[in-house]
Amino acid sequence: MEAPAAAPGRGGDRIGALPDGVLEDILGFLPAQDAIRTCVLARRWRHLWKSAKALRVVGGGDGKFLGSVKELGEFVDNLLLSRGGAPLDTFELNFMGSSDEEFPSLSIWFRYAVTRKARFLRLRLHNDFESFHALSKLHGLPLVSKHLARLELHGVGVYSSFADFSSCPVLEHLEFNECEFSFRNILSDSIKHLSITKSISGFYHTQYLCSESGLTAIR
Repeated sequence: MEAPAAAPGRGGDRIGALPDGVLEDILGFLPAQDAIRTCVLARRWRHLWKSAKALRVVGGGDGKFLGSVKELGEFVDNLLLSRGGAPLDTFELNFMGSSDEEFPSLSIWFRYAVTRKARFLRLRLHNDFESFHALSKLHGLPLVSKHLARLELHGVGVYSSFADFSSCPVLEHLEFNECEFSFRNILSDSIKHLSITKSISGFYHTQYLCSESGLTAIR
């Protein structure tokens, strides 16, 4: 008679026994700084963080990143360069409580996430509503993404053609909180939820032209 198979030992590496895809999903729930630290666990973990489906960079007043604004910007630059072309589902920058200095690479980081097919983008870069002069700015060509479904911007200056979402056919959720913008129209054929709070516009009248669902507002 064959002996029954032994149960896994309590001291075994149960997490390490999981498939790479599951581990990459787990790493996506961690702040990027913590996910990167897992590279020292074992040879297998050395590059797993680079393929995480979500990338969450936390900095500023919550103590997750204690460097200067310059160091934080350099960290993000090196982080994205190290990830290369790995696809993303979620990209979040949460720099609440940081100083009034700008992040000059913000538009580059944003474009990186879009080209990696991100479905959810959240940029939270400021918490001082009075310091609009110091807001980092999004500018450049209109967004083109067949994947972006949700966009949340907090404490960002939005300029030029960034308000043209007509080439984002699945974008349904759009939020502006404590933002500053200088455009007249928000263009989209797909947005179903639009939220604008504590934001100011360079134009007294800003027109929001959204989807066929009937979401149209003028203020």
